Amino acid sequence: MHAVMKHWHPMMGIDFHIPWPPGSPSPAPSPVPYRTGMVLIGTSMIASYAPTHLSMGYGMSMQQGTDIGFLIPHIGPPSVLLAIEIPLSSSKSYFGVARYPAEGKPICVAMSLMVNMNLNCGTPVPTPTGMVLALNTHMVSMSLADMIYGSVHMLLDFGLQSLLQWAGGKAGGLIAARFEMQIAYLTYRFGPQLLSKAAAKAFLRSSGRSIKGRDINRVAREFADAHNARVQTGRNAVPSITSELAGNITGWFTGGPMGADNATIGGPTLVDEVSVGGTPVGNIPTSMAQGAADYVNEPSVPEHPSSPPASSTPDAGPPAPDAGPPAPDAGAGTPDAGTPDAGTPDAGTPDAGGADDGGPNASYPPDDGGVCGPDNPGPYE
Repeated sequence: MHAVMKHWHPMMGIDFHIPWPPGSPSPAPSPVPYRTGMVLIGTSMIASYAPTHLSMGYGMSMQQGTDIGFLIPHIGPPSVLLAIEIPLSSSKSYFGVARYPAEGKPICVAMSLMVNMNLNCGTPVPTPTGMVLALNTHMVSMSLADMIYGSVHMLLDFGLQSLLQWAGGKAGGLIAARFEMQIAYLTYRFGPQLLSKAAAKAFLRSSGRSIKGRDINRVAREFADAHNARVQTGRNAVPSITSELAGNITGWFTGGPMGADNATIGGPTLVDEVSVGGTPVGNIPTSMAQGAADYVNEPSVPEHPSSPPASSTPDAGPPAPDAGPPAPDAGAGTPDAGTPDAGTPDAGTPDAGGADDGGPNASYPPDDGGVCGPDNPGPYE
């Protein structure tokens, strides 16, 4: 049995992102963990749920493939990239039961009784490190096809999302390189400027600081060096920041199976425009997973394939040979040999009145039953 997931069930997980500490010239070389948490409905902007399918009080049932989406809090090392990663966050649930629909879509359930594994956003790839605690007494059963559908769908989404994130990073790097001169000009034009020793000395004097004449040169030189180091660090980070921004902007219009993109607000995305064999790229994971489920649901496919058990009925052997054509008709029936005619007199069987019906000892004249009048009296009567 598996618990039905409700809109208030909490997701607690760990996302892996590459941090970029503020003031650092470049991001960290590898991802670090960030603790995340949110209820399944999230901001309700891209989550998939059924408001009319209620249980456990006012708990709205989630639908298979629901994504928490926007603004999942991330707690971890400070990073300038969190300004992009939190608004475009994602935590997606893949397991459901097809025979129990909630407003036309399969109802979402916890794969491990009351705990479900979500696929969470991450850099450079998403990870199945989101855990949903489904505290519920509303339980349903899953078929083998439901389990295959959810597993295959998660695997395909992982592959497609990882590929799109890699492509988005490459595209961002190309965009940053293409506009490197323009970006450098804007940085030098509007960003902080390098200071010479004379400019630093003039700044210190205009700031009203009390510095002795013999110390002004040393203080101005130290101030200029520190300022210029900060300026140079920021300028060195500009190409990497531009690449990261361009990659996320590219991903917004490219689209993907996880998180928000341009399709969330009704716009076009590349994965919806490009099709393979008549299926939009964005729908390929869903259609392939559905194909696997349909195959398992075929009546001709055994749910647990094995060799058929031996039959308990003995083999009847080959069919009996044909007995040939039926025997010819024997002709008309034989005449009756001795059946007495209905008019044949009884051969001595007395009737109910005790008189014979024409046997050898019959009295004469026969008794006519008084039809012809009374008999004449005899001489002795």
